[in-house]
Amino acid sequence: MKSKVMICVLSLFVVIGVFPAQYTELNIVEIKRPFDEEEVVAEFQPACVVNNNSTYTETAKVTCKIKDLETYDVVYEDVLSSFPCHPGNSSAKFREFEPEGSKDYNALFTVESAFSGDARDKNFYTTPAYNVTAVEILSPIESPYHVFAPSAAYEEIAGLATQAALICELNQIQVEPVVVYYDHFEAVFAPHEAYDATFAEVAELDMKYAYYLYFWAEDTLGNFISEDTLMLFIGTHVEENKPTDCISLAQPTLIDNSTEIYFYLPQRIDVSLKAYDAAGVLIETLKDGVLSEGSHRISWDVADIEAGVYFVRFSTPGFSVTRKVVIVD
Repeated sequence: MKSKVMICVLSLFVVIGVFPAQYTELNIVEIKRPFDEEEVVAEFQPACVVNNNSTYTETAKVTCKIKDLETYDVVYEDVLSSFPCHPGNSSAKFREFEPEGSKDYNALFTVESAFSGDARDKNFYTTPAYNVTAVEILSPIESPYHVFAPSAAYEEIAGLATQAALICELNQIQVEPVVVYYDHFEAVFAPHEAYDATFAEVAELDMKYAYYLYFWAEDTLGNFISEDTLMLFIGTHVEENKPTDCISLAQPTLIDNSTEIYFYLPQRIDVSLKAYDAAGVLIETLKDGVLSEGSHRISWDVADIEAGVYFVRFSTPGFSVTRKVVIVD
């Protein structure tokens, strides 16, 4: 009689042991990236959300494959071989992918474990990699004290016929930058065409302040399409606002859905500017390449970034610094 009781108890333990494994389900419930439309201005990180309906963590293999829908070739693949799927939702992020312009792609995400699996895909397309950049300031040549008409030389760099809005903006430097002048007009560029743009006159400046004069270009949808913003510092009477002879990075400024990042380079140098989340995961590469001497401004579009704490890391050979950015709903 005792042996029968022991057998029943043992059988019960066996059933309990396999019960959670039999009913664990891992599902891909959301594709966070790519978006339906991706601009070809930088690499992006494919990402998906995996849901685990059980109460314990399940280790799984999560894969992302991207296929060119014209050739049906797989042009990208990354595997997270031991991804911890925690109870509820877990975000899986993959290494960066750099798409080509004017292409259609399919992104396929799969999750596989010993007891469950799921797949989800999404088609997306890319816009052309337009690039119209202000390469030289023609006016003013030095700090103006009277009325002047801002002027800059623009170039089409990508080798694509482009309709662009050429933009000039003047910011007065106070506790926060204040826009005191803005002008723009439309221009059509043939591939590699150069164009000297002259904007409306700027009224006489109050020289108790310092100023930054910016030139850049946008496409017909308002997207930034310049390799960089061309910037001129104006303000010889405001010593504390002059750029130094050292590399510097200002605290990023959050304006609407964009974070403005300002820095100064005393010479032409290789620059890396990257954004990370609080866990140290790379979110986006904002700049990676050589920039000219002078002041620069780079915008980080955070409209689709979740609220939270992020860090912007700026580095050059022999110099690096990190600034915190807090994004709120």
